Amino acid sequence: MLAPKLRIKIAGVDILFGLSSRFLAEQYQNYFGMLSRGQFEEALESFVEYKHDLNIRNKRIVTTFDKTKYLRFDYTPAASLKSQTYDVTVGYSQVFNVPQIYFHVIDPEGSVDLNVDNVVSKFQSNIRTEGEGTMAYGVSLDVHPIDCTGCFTIHPCQTAEIMSEMTDLGKDMYLVSFWNLYSLY
Repeated sequence: MLAPKLRIKIAGVDILFGLSSRFLAEQYQNYFGMLSRGQFEEALESFVEYKHDLNIRNKRIVTTFDKTKYLRFDYTPAASLKSQTYDVTVGYSQVFNVPQIYFHVIDPEGSVDLNVDNVVSKFQSNIRTEGEGTMAYGVSLDVHPIDCTGCFTIHPCQTAEIMSEMTDLGKDMYLVSFWNLYSLY
């Protein structure tokens, strides 16, 4: 199979460059706020090593039997330090080429809350305005990718668009910035 060519016209002369499909895919992903699976796994390491105060505990990378890597941690929002905790897992969406958040809401007694109305109401009150656009969360029930239990997920359909606006973002800081945008209040 021939490598794709990039055709550039300079002063009326066509110049062709042979480019690998991997190069083109990485450039496309970088431009549109996406990550390759390899970039996502590198970003996992950076997130775990990053020293920040985001009310995060027990940061770790979990690898499943099929060698899929996930970021897992406990998060307690500052506004609810005593009321609830989130068990958060960040995985890679192969469809959207971006991170995807899965989470359990744990009440003060240690029980998992799967009441959709409770969780959706929290997110409706946390819609953020970024510049002139609005970032809304699409929260739904799903199956946890590691535990195979019921959990909530934030749909990743808007993530690439939102992350592409962060032009000075290095891939090593991608997940830190991602978490700052999507962190659960």
